[in-house]
Amino acid sequence: MKNFRYINSVLGVCLFAFGFLIFREAGNYVPEIEIDGQVGAHAFPQLFAVALMVLSALMALLDLKKLTKPTTASFAGIGAVAVTAGFCYAFWYFLPEVGFLIMAPLFACTVTAITTRRFRIMDMIPVLLVVFAVYFVFANLLKVPVPAGFLG
Repeated sequence: MKNFRYINSVLGVCLFAFGFLIFREAGNYVPEIEIDGQVGAHAFPQLFAVALMVLSALMALLDLKKLTKPTTASFAGIGAVAVTAGFCYAFWYFLPEVGFLIMAPLFACTVTAITTRRFRIMDMIPVLLVVFAVYFVFANLLKVPVPAGFLG
């Protein structure tokens, strides 16, 4: 089986289930320290999970109703997908020990280089700007504590 048609439907169902698991687990999270006026630490993961579930359901429904062209997935690039999945796991595993300010730029730049199959400084600048903007919004504006790791 070299190619598989209608992969959007299968991926949509899998991503919906993954989003549901994220939503459920994030609701059970209780931070060690709570700050007055802080949005709950579970708010961002749950918002992400809802967006993921909506988009994945839309992806599956559009493919099933044949409103989009059928997508044929090639398994030739499965190595890049497996490496990216491994980096995602490593990011979540090492995030508490290493910290957001080191892991997030390293993770984002590495995944960008793997998925684009090239490393250019001009590609990394927007990635780094987005990472530091996310840090600024969560740490300063929303007062959601981000993992400091060995920096703090």
